[in-house]
Amino acid sequence: MNHPCRHFIFDLDGTLAYTIGDLTASINRMCLHFGWPSITEEDALRNINFGARAFVRGCMPTELCEDEEAVDRAFRVYSDMYATAYLNTTCLYPGVAEGIAYLKEQGAKLAVFSNKQDAQTKAICEKLFPADTFCLVWGHSGAYPHKPSPEGALAIAEQFGVRPEEIILVGDSDVDMMLAARAGMHPVGVSWGYRPAAMLQTLGAETIVHSLDDLKNLLSCVVG
Repeated sequence: MNHPCRHFIFDLDGTLAYTIGDLTASINRMCLHFGWPSITEEDALRNINFGARAFVRGCMPTELCEDEEAVDRAFRVYSDMYATAYLNTTCLYPGVAEGIAYLKEQGAKLAVFSNKQDAQTKAICEKLFPADTFCLVWGHSGAYPHKPSPEGALAIAEQFGVRPEEIILVGDSDVDMMLAARAGMHPVGVSWGYRPAAMLQTLGAETIVHSLDDLKNLLSCVVG
């Protein structure tokens, strides 16, 4: 039987929070450490979404990005840099705090699932949201492959105790839309994130969230 949705999985970077400033600054501190050219936020945006190590690889000089030992060294330095900077400028997008609070107040079950390192995913959510807002907050810990592999999202569905088709997955990227398709969940895009809304629609987003009211209206979506 179809019924209004009460279970949601949210991406973090570009969906709930604007994080690209701290990510870019940390990469540039890594580049300075190695004497490499700095990058722009546009460079960072092109390489985000597939996990921290892939992000570092994409931002390295082209002649080094296939050298796995060089990537390992760079990733270690970047991780140290980002661990001290991931809350410097990171903030929630307008309307997100109110929208998430509304969903929670209405009895929705909420989770965060990110390709960002697990410790920083948890710390950002703890800093930006009231305690117990989310049932689960999972970043990449090695327990499951990076998105768009569906394993982690399906494990969250098990934790929720519902079928995948009863979950709306909200994200800002091609990775999130592919994840929803592979996991059998309902893909919803946000218009303010790191990828164009038109791309998300092309990849199967059932709707695009543009505002606080749109976030609230997710509860009226019928799933199952």
